Amino acid sequence: MGLGLLELEPASHEALAFYDEVSREVLLAGTLAVLEGLKWKWHKTPQGAIVAKVPISWKSWGECFRVEVFPREVHVRSQCHFQLFDGGKNRQNVELFLDALDELIEGVSVNEVSIRRLRPVP
Repeated sequence: MGLGLLELEPASHEALAFYDEVSREVLLAGTLAVLEGLKWKWHKTPQGAIVAKVPISWKSWGECFRVEVFPREVHVRSQCHFQLFDGGKNRQNVELFLDALDELIEGVSVNEVSIRRLRPVP
């Protein structure tokens, strides 16, 4: 039996970023500052995740951007609302956010901060 259209998930991209010697509080403050800087409207869920709305662009009808902040790591996921193909927009959202967070964390860190990213294999 073939896959029905209802069984397919919308296009998405996610990544996990590790920040040695950076507290959850600093990562959370940095996350909120980056979202404000990107002008993505956000709210916190009852489970503690941060969900932002990425505006409509010529590549998509907008995306849902989810951030979960843990001690020394940040998990991010960008997902279209219903599109099956995003033209790389979700990957672009994730990279834009993580690049801005990296820059912010490096700028405010007193100690040398080791930043490593672990990205899923395409």
